[in-house]
Amino acid sequence: FNVFIQKNDPIPTPMDKRIIQTFETGLPNQRTISIPVFGGEHLEAASKNEKQGKAFAILPPNCPEGLPIRVKLWLDEDENFDLTVYLDDGTDLNPWILRGGADQRAEEILQESENAIMQKELFFKPEQRKQVELLRENVFNSLKRKQVEEAVKDANKLIKYLDDIKTIEKFSI
Repeated sequence: FNVFIQKNDPIPTPMDKRIIQTFETGLPNQRTISIPVFGGEHLEAASKNEKQGKAFAILPPNCPEGLPIRVKLWLDEDENFDLTVYLDDGTDLNPWILRGGADQRAEEILQESENAIMQKELFFKPEQRKQVELLRENVFNSLKRKQVEEAVKDANKLIKYLDDIKTIEKFSI
């Protein structure tokens, strides 16, 4: 657990109390970062804290493993979490907090499509990899615009394409 907001910090969190935590990509070409956000006083027994959502951001293509990602999270005047997420070069990753509902569905479809890619990635031919990346970017762009229904459609197209690759590979062996 990383603590961003201390127990007695004022609300809204003052600029000088907004802590920057550094995380790193765990895989080469990792495309998303998702950090669970909890609110509560039980640092030692974290399971007693209430989950507030997830900090979520889409990373640029071709990020190396171990790329530092800076995250700053604070409470605004309405006691809602807000955040910035950026790379060392200052690139803003335009993050948002997934709080359930449509946000939760967006995260689920993104996870489904990423899992499908990981399962089949070793079998991609160059032209297939290019098409997968194009379809994946469509999902990311829809999510960035917070158009969840469009992202679901895009993810379904991606998953169908991946299933088609699997079918073609099965019959060409």
